[in-house]
Amino acid sequence: MLKTILVADDSMFMRNLLKNLLTDNDYQVVAEASDGSSAVSLYKEKAPDIVILDLTMSIMNGLDALKNILKFDPRAKVIIYSAMGQKKTNY
Repeated sequence: MLKTILVADDSMFMRNLLKNLLTDNDYQVVAEASDGSSAVSLYKEKAPDIVILDLTMSIMNGLDALKNILKFDPRAKVIIYSAMGQKKTNY
């Protein structure tokens, strides 16, 4: 059985890149989110095996999404990444 993945990134380009990379390597992308709030909702709905979460997103950033996902499921497996060097952020 394939591992299921939720990909959350505000960039459609990055979501597509990750989705293609993952599906080519025998993972099943069950949901995509373009902001942190949607990522939390989709996690609760789809219960994926792994979440790949961008740090810098609109509505709710990746750190806040991570906190909410872990509150809902403390055993969640989450990978956080960012192109933070490209933008100024205040975390």
